[in-house]
Amino acid sequence: MIVVLELFPHAGGMAHQYAPLSRRLRGLCAGYGAEVDIRVADYRADGPARDVQQIARSCAEELARGDGPVVLAGHSLGAFVAYETALLLAPTSGTLSLVVSGQVAPQLHRGGSLHLASDEALVEELTRVDGGNRELFADAQMRSAFLPSIRDDYRLVETYTPSEPGAPLQRIVAVKGDRDGELDVHTMALWRRHARQWCGPIIVPGSHMHHLNPRGHLAEILTGEVFRCLTRPVPETA
Repeated sequence: MIVVLELFPHAGGMAHQYAPLSRRLRGLCAGYGAEVDIRVADYRADGPARDVQQIARSCAEELARGDGPVVLAGHSLGAFVAYETALLLAPTSGTLSLVVSGQVAPQLHRGGSLHLASDEALVEELTRVDGGNRELFADAQMRSAFLPSIRDDYRLVETYTPSEPGAPLQRIVAVKGDRDGELDVHTMALWRRHARQWCGPIIVPGSHMHHLNPRGHLAEILTGEVFRCLTRPVPETA
């Protein structure tokens, strides 16, 4: 049986940034004898999205074509996209696990207006979150190439309104970097209200961008979820 593992990027995240993590995941899963189909969600596959739910619908339609276990893993903006995708898949899915990282529970989301700010203000925020962005955006060509799509990602997350949750999801795992100053364990712990099975928040070494470290603990957590999907039955409805 093949497990589909779909990764949902952070705001401004690009597929190539997730290639090292994907390679590590394939190696770890192979060590367990697990077959895994790793995908990275493309938020602009159908052009600019109106909202998070539009992206989720597209992802859910693609995933619904399969009949095997599914693990959805999202960081920051990606946590909300993964969550909305899980809500759509849940009524008809078999085994489904959601892993969220670096994001508050949906009911705590308060939006923002950074997507309306100047380029300078947006770059300042991106550099604050990840110092590696300083060199990238110092180049005028790189700034003009990447900043518009990053701004649009910020629009998606800052204007996000959660869908009505319905029945709790089968399983949610929440992960937080121990040096992530963007949120605390209490706001992440409220994800439990959306799950029948709950694990977390799991505290791992790293900053807000810990998920991009292929040698970090997130890869092991995701591998564990893949293995769980293959060895444990679908949770019974409460």
